[in-house]
Formats: sequence, structure tokens, C-alpha cells
Amino acid sequence: MRVLIAFPNSDTANPFVKELVNGLTDNGCDVTWDLDMFWNKTGCYDIIHIQWPEYLFTDEIHFNELNIRLLRDRLSFWRNSAKIILTRHNEHPNYSENRKAYKDLYTMVYSYCDGIAHMGPYNIENFKSKHQINIAGKEIIHTIIEHHVYTNSYANTISLKQARRILKINDNRFVILIFGRIRFKEERKFLTKLFKRKEFKDCLFLIPSWLPPTNGKGLRNLFKKIFHTSILLLMNSSGHIKACNIFVRDNETQFYFNSSDVVLVPRLEGLNSGNIMLAFSFKKVAVGPDIGNMAFDLREFGNPIFKPDSIESLISALNSAKKLTSQGWGHINYIKSNTLRNSNVISQKYIKLYSQSIV
Repeated sequence: MRVLIAFPNSDTANPFVKELVNGLTDNGCDVTWDLDMFWNKTGCYDIIHIQWPEYLFTDEIHFNELNIRLLRDRLSFWRNSAKIILTRHNEHPNYSENRKAYKDLYTMVYSYCDGIAHMGPYNIENFKSKHQINIAGKEIIHTIIEHHVYTNSYANTISLKQARRILKINDNRFVILIFGRIRFKEERKFLTKLFKRKEFKDCLFLIPSWLPPTNGKGLRNLFKKIFHTSILLLMNSSGHIKACNIFVRDNETQFYFNSSDVVLVPRLEGLNSGNIMLAFSFKKVAVGPDIGNMAFDLREFGNPIFKPDSIESLISALNSAKKLTSQGWGHINYIKSNTLRNSNVISQKYIKLYSQSIV
């Protein structure tokens, strides 16, 4: 089966896609991973597989009205010779600007799909009722294909002591890792309440990417950077927070996960989080919110869940996580997830969806 993964292929490409490509290839698919070929109408494929619709746009092909029309043309072109499959990563795009335009983009891409893979059961029936028939009048196939673990994307060769030596963390601290960009101010406010609680003064919160993005230019953005940097300095002075604002490279990811005891996913809204499976890949207990498919993943593997509107619920979940960690639950997460969610198992489910869409 010939598959085109329509997603940017670069050194910093999303590891979800890397694992998917490897799994599909190992299962006999002829996989091409190239976004330019999608736009240039190059090649002959059975399946066009889209991930996040916004990533169909690039620095050269910006997200604007003209290029949305161009995207419609490309989707129409590929529909004539291939089936279009989408993995539904988000309930809606993680953008605060032009949010309606991005939602409209998602709806438009859905309308060209022959099959949509959902990473869990959350709200799937409601979604299916809104997206039953595609633009050609054919029924869209909806199926659950869970998030895979990260088997081959990250090095995992150093011990806890070695990792803590690199990050200058005391061996005796109980470390709670908050990995990935803290996207919204509401998440930062929620976590700030946690940091003030005396129950966790002896713990260390390890946060590599705390600050909001400030990529703009001008005096206003300069003041924003100065303000947020001063907050960062104040946080680190507390003694139980080690926060910075860096992009963690793939080869450095193990420093943070192998330094930690528990991984906290602090999302207050959203559908999925790859950081849950990433935590399991590093033999960690994960704590996450009772929302979306995140709750589905955590419950399946017996990890603590908190209510996103309750700091008391989060504290209870973290206390449960500490207990589970002492019982070796992180290793159980690793064994179970590598059995049920490895890229080989998940890729076979995608191949089944591909085959169903072609019939």
C-alpha cells in the first residue's frame, strides 16, 4: 500500500509522525513522508494521511484565504486517485489568533476525509454526527486508534543519577516534571496555586518551558520578555522550582524524564496529550486531567486523574502518584504500554483503516 504522509519532514519533525512512519514501513507499507509532494501533486498513492491540518501550511505557503483555496484544489486533486485519512489530534487548533479561521480549516479538511482516526472515545459520537458524510457524499469511517508509545524517537541511556547531575538536581529530591509548553495563562495560574501549597515544599517542580511565547518585535514585546524573565527568576529563588524557557531537543529529553519521579500534564482543556505516553516510555507515573482522551489513557493504565477546576483534586492525584511511584507503577506503565500501544500494533490499526477506506 502506497501512503503519503502529508506533514513537514525535518530534523525537528513531530516524533508522533516518526513513530507512525516507522511502524507503517515495518508492516509493509510503501511510505513517503513529504509535504511538498502533497502540494506539488507529485506521485501516485493509495492513501493521503493528514495529521494537524494547520501543518499543511508552511513558511512558503502561508495560512491565508488564497492558500486555503489552493488547499481545496489539492484535496480535490488527491481525492480523484487516493483516499484521504486524518488523525484527529486536537478538538480545535491551539491558536488564540484567528481561531475561527482555523476551526473553519479543520471543518473543511474533515469534509474531504474518507476516514478519521480518533485517539480515544471522548465525544466521538457527537463528532461523528456532525461529520457523517464527506464532500463526495460517501460515509466517513470513524475509528479509535490510540496514541502510540515512543519506542524509537528518544534516547534513554542514562540513569537517574546521571540525569540529575547534568541538570544539577539533588539525588534526594522528589521531582515532578511538567514537560512541554505551558500554553495558556490559566494553566500557569493553576500551577502557581499548586506551587504555594505546603504539601509539596519538599518536592522539586522541573519545568523546562514555563514562559508564554513572545516572538513579536517592538518595545511592548521587549517589556513582556523582561517581565516574564523576572517572574522566572523569582520562581527559581523559591528552592522547590527549577523553571526555564528552552526548547528541549530530542536528545536532551531523557535528561528531564530520567531526572523525574512523576510527570504532571497540567492541561485544563484539550483532547490528547503525547506527554502521557512519553512518560510511560520512560517508566514514569503520569498525572493528568479528567478531560478528553487524556482521561481515557490515564484510566486505562491506572494513573491518577485530577479535576481541572480543583486544586485539591490535583493535590490528591499527586499524592497518589507518589505512592504509585514507590510501588514501581512506572515500570508497569512501561510494560503494558509497550505491549498494547507500540508502533507496530498501532500501525496495523491504521492499515486496517486504510484498507476499509479503499473498499
